[in-house]
Amino acid sequence: MAPNMTNETATATTQTWTNYALSLEPCGVTSTSSLYSAPSWFEFYEILTSFDAQNGASYMMTSRLLSQDSVSNKYKELAQVLIDCNAAFLMVAGGKVSQIGSDSAGLNPAWRNAVVETICQVFWEDGASSTEVVGAIDQLKGWIKTMYDLTPNDGAYFNEASLFEINWKETFFGSHYSTLKNIKNKYDPYKLFVVAEGVGSDDWNKQLTCRV
Repeated sequence: MAPNMTNETATATTQTWTNYALSLEPCGVTSTSSLYSAPSWFEFYEILTSFDAQNGASYMMTSRLLSQDSVSNKYKELAQVLIDCNAAFLMVAGGKVSQIGSDSAGLNPAWRNAVVETICQVFWEDGASSTEVVGAIDQLKGWIKTMYDLTPNDGAYFNEASLFEINWKETFFGSHYSTLKNIKNKYDPYKLFVVAEGVGSDDWNKQLTCRV
């Protein structure tokens, strides 16, 4: 999205990346590029919501914020996992966010070092047997472990991750966890508010039914 920008400026801004993506065709990476404009926000919204109605789906996901170091040194191993899970890639990391001090906000420091967010998902149909569901979840757990083993110093985005992430405190919050927990203890001294694998959930049992 490029609000209040001409097509020419938008194209020029993204041309370097587009050229690079298209140059990967000999490597088996197929890309297409298209640009469209809308004269107003309302018309853009109509385009955005004009697709066929979609219903909910049964799925689980895991994500990983991959650092430049991981991508540079483990690219073959990572590529194998990401091809296997048919991963989605979100270019929402890097850039300006990487130039701000990691302690300037409660944001997971992994965002500061990440160059890309990858997402793997498993799905199952309505009416799937418990065996099929467990099989899909086990596959997801396998990807989670492999990605963690390959990138132990990277993290994951809390809102696009799995309850099965390994070392969740470090994965979701990094070095900020203790500070965030101190803040929570200050404003929630009775520990009333809790979410699975959220700050302070380590004070509760796994089912979040009793404090420990």
